[in-house]
Amino acid sequence: MTRPPTSAGPSSFAYANTTNGISYPAPMSARMSPATTGTEIASPAPVSLNHTLTRRRSDYMEPPSYTNASSPSGAVSYPTPVNNSGSMSTIARPPPAAVPGTDTRPRQMSLASSSSPKVPPIIPPKPQQLFAPKNVIPYWSDVEIGMTGLRNMGNTCYMNSAVQCLSATLPFARFFTDGRWRNEVNKYALRPGSSKGSKEFLDGKTAFLFSNTLRTLWGSDLPYIVPTDIWSHMAAQYDGFNNKRQHDAGEWMGNLLALLSVELNRVTDPDDGSRPDEWFLDLATRPPAESNYKAWEKELMKENSIVFDCFGSLTRTMRQCQRCMKKSPSYLSNTILPLTFLPKYGSSKLSARQCFESIFQTDEDMKGTNKWLCPVCKSLQDAKATTRLSHAPPVLLLQLSRYEDSSNGKKKNLADFPLRDLDISEWMVTLDQEVGGPSSDDARSQRAPYRYDLYAVVNHDGQTIDSGHYTSMILSGGRWKECNDSIIRNVSNSEVITSKAYILCYKRKKT
Repeated sequence: MTRPPTSAGPSSFAYANTTNGISYPAPMSARMSPATTGTEIASPAPVSLNHTLTRRRSDYMEPPSYTNASSPSGAVSYPTPVNNSGSMSTIARPPPAAVPGTDTRPRQMSLASSSSPKVPPIIPPKPQQLFAPKNVIPYWSDVEIGMTGLRNMGNTCYMNSAVQCLSATLPFARFFTDGRWRNEVNKYALRPGSSKGSKEFLDGKTAFLFSNTLRTLWGSDLPYIVPTDIWSHMAAQYDGFNNKRQHDAGEWMGNLLALLSVELNRVTDPDDGSRPDEWFLDLATRPPAESNYKAWEKELMKENSIVFDCFGSLTRTMRQCQRCMKKSPSYLSNTILPLTFLPKYGSSKLSARQCFESIFQTDEDMKGTNKWLCPVCKSLQDAKATTRLSHAPPVLLLQLSRYEDSSNGKKKNLADFPLRDLDISEWMVTLDQEVGGPSSDDARSQRAPYRYDLYAVVNHDGQTIDSGHYTSMILSGGRWKECNDSIIRNVSNSEVITSKAYILCYKRKKT
């Protein structure tokens, strides 16, 4: 089956020269109130660096439903991109989707400015399909990013740093700024945690507010904006964020991506992901490239969205019973890959390889209380387990778990990751080329080598889990810039990778 055509131009990026003087629509608001949500939303606290950081994943709260607005029309063009060895001096700003008429309204510093916000249209049902051939995820070179500061509304630096990094993820950001997200809204997407058959629909509101935020970031001539709308929306969805405390930037980013993936899921009737033991036992006997493809295909039957297109990875743990010697794999999908600091390294400086060892283990013994329930023996048995990456993403988000043991405070190890050419090939299940996947021009292509360049970092500066301040580093036009809430300044390469690094954002490079 084929998906209906989009109304915002081709999915792969068509480019042309930009001109100055683009007139941007004034930001649209969807600010919520207790009357519309049934939940009291706390106001942001006064600015303070004396935070209380809580690592709590809360249940979703039902957002208000809302109905239509005009879809954008017309194609959007961008400057011609260059390859990895080239350079670009022109800002590749994605303008907002074309809107009929001329916008003469004054610019506003807050995204919460209208009492009756425009809203995305109701999208008709979409047919299921595993891959979206027209939605190419391109490799992108080092271009200049359209950047605007984000005001700290009181302990909201965790949100500001996460948004700046996502805004710098070009294929992901452009999907929202050029309006293509409107053609991907799953009108049957339920609020996570709701029962099947309920009417707790998400209606694409997260995507709507996130696109408004990105369009304003890229198009504003102001030194900073106030992202009230997206903060209020996330506070309504997650009770843990509906307070005046500091929070975990990684948790906020992960929850935002999870909501966007649910709202923009191309699968209208998701697979529950369960398979009989025989299915996994059979995968263990197939060539690695074939089994990898089948495992990823299974994941896409459950969740297939722009979030998975850009950030989706899949790890495989292959266990072998030491009694019958049969093997069986299990799989875990991620949008942010967590890396821990192994105790054996103490507080010393760690290489990227030493950090990856925390998740990609070889012949790990499963004995004693950690025995494996063998699907052949049907009983607990000693086993050996090896974990590798079976699907590498176009954008690799790495979260350094500095707060794993909060009783001992923050782990301040320097994780010495490279700015360029991070090679994860040795952690792949296989280097054989996948059959039937995207073309070599698509960054989702599963073919060696698997090399990445750093383009953004979330930093945390503080002594303990319940204090500190978040900032972000963004690579723009060959220079690194620090986004410290509303202030943006140039920094040197030596300031990018430090013991403050918390989330590393890598883009795959074409080689």
